[in-house]
Amino acid sequence: MKFKKVLATTMAATMVMASAMTVCAADQYPNLKIAKENVLVAGDVNMTNVAGDYSAESVRGVAVTTPFEDVKAALGLTANQRPTVVIYDAEKKASPEAIACLEGAEKDAGATEVASLYFELGAKEDGKWLTNVTDATVNVKVGLPKTADRTKTYSVIRIEKNGVITMLNDLDTSDKTVTFEATTGVGVYGIVTDVTNAAVLTPAAPVVDAAAEAPAVEPAAEAPVTEAVPAAEAEVEAATDAE
Repeated sequence: MKFKKVLATTMAATMVMASAMTVCAADQYPNLKIAKENVLVAGDVNMTNVAGDYSAESVRGVAVTTPFEDVKAALGLTANQRPTVVIYDAEKKASPEAIACLEGAEKDAGATEVASLYFELGAKEDGKWLTNVTDATVNVKVGLPKTADRTKTYSVIRIEKNGVITMLNDLDTSDKTVTFEATTGVGVYGIVTDVTNAAVLTPAAPVVDAAAEAPAVEPAAEAPVTEAVPAAEAEVEAATDAE
């Protein structure tokens, strides 16, 4: 059995995602889910607790496993506001700078990518995206592609809209899924294996083990944001209204 450790390290990206990451595939092929709906992840039934558009096809299912009320509280939402996600396969034509940043990080880390996802976590009220949600994280379980070698260890490289790169270890013990933390807002998440040089994604300050709840260290300075990323336009009102 693989040993899994809750560990995240960050650094400023060497390049900024200059243009907005925009919804493409999710608009054309919506796969709407309501909150607390059962979905298949790598062939097993899991409950996904956040409504939205689950259109990723390169992986075998996706579920937000953090409880609904916990997500709502973490985002600072009121009674009529609902957490919402948009998930689809990341494509270079939709987000060229984000994909270039991910590819650069994978090359530096000596990693091999098996899938990459666009993931947006936010909230809606009366069918409109909110712009003032609190920064938060949710746990996301993803089924590895059928072609993935289940004898290997997998990690996730997260590219956030402000250019910050995060290397995340798998949080579960299954050899057919990967569980990782996704953050509020827009991000691209590369599921990778064969990492040979994770140290290149490590900040100069000592790494803090999240499981030990040690005081946070001062991160490296982030690259400046050159353009704000608008919320995705995927239509998920039907899912959120059905909660």
